[in-house]
Amino acid sequence: MIAVRDSETAARSIGLNPVTVKTASFAVSAAFAGLAGAIYSPLLMFVAPDSFPFSQSILFLLAVIVGGAGSLFGPAVGAAITVLLPELLSQLAEYRLLFVGALLLTVLWLAPEGVIGLVARLLPKRASKAEAGGVEADLAVFSQAQERAIR
Repeated sequence: MIAVRDSETAARSIGLNPVTVKTASFAVSAAFAGLAGAIYSPLLMFVAPDSFPFSQSILFLLAVIVGGAGSLFGPAVGAAITVLLPELLSQLAEYRLLFVGALLLTVLWLAPEGVIGLVARLLPKRASKAEAGGVEADLAVFSQAQERAIR
C-alpha cells in the first residue's frame, strides 16, 4: 500500500496492480467501519442519521490529524487526546471549541505529522542490527587493517 501511495508507476514496475491494492485497502477500511458500526449501534439502542452529527465527523478527523495519519497508533493516540481534552476542560464549556481549535492549529504548526510523528522525531533513533553491522563495522575493520599495514 505504501508503494502504491508513494509512486504508482514504481509499484506497477515491481508487479503491483495499483487498482487491486486501492480496492483492497478500501475494502479493509469499509470492513473496519462496518465493525465499528456493529459495535456502536447496540450502545445507542437506536440508529438514525441524527445519531451522527457533523461535529462527530469533525472530531474523528481531528483525532486522526492530532495523532498522526501515517502511523498505526497515531489515530488511537489522537482519539485519546480528543476524548480526554474535553473532559479535562469540562468546567470551561464555553471555551471548549476554542481549546480544540488551538490544539489543532498547534499540532498542524509544530507537528504536521501528528503527535506520534513528533515523538518519533524527538526521540533518538536506535540503530538497527543491519545498520550497526553495516558500513560502520566495515570502516572499523578497514581502519584496523590500515593500522596493521602501517606498523
